Amino acid sequence: MNKPVTIYTTKTCGFCKAIKEFFAENNIEYSEVDVGVDQDKAREMIEKSGQMGVPVTIIGQGDEE
Repeated sequence: MNKPVTIYTTKTCGFCKAIKEFFAENNIEYSEVDVGVDQDKAREMIEKSGQMGVPVTIIGQGDEE
């Protein structure tokens, strides 16, 4: 069973680029949320993970919107 994968990122984050490359190399589908341009999603990321830095990867939680 595949679980949804969401990565919270910013455009300038080197670690974000690395995780996206890893997922691409391993054929892992994911949704990307750029928290650098969406403050509501940034707050959502913090609420879900307790983390303020990116990348944050959430596995198995659908989008509650």
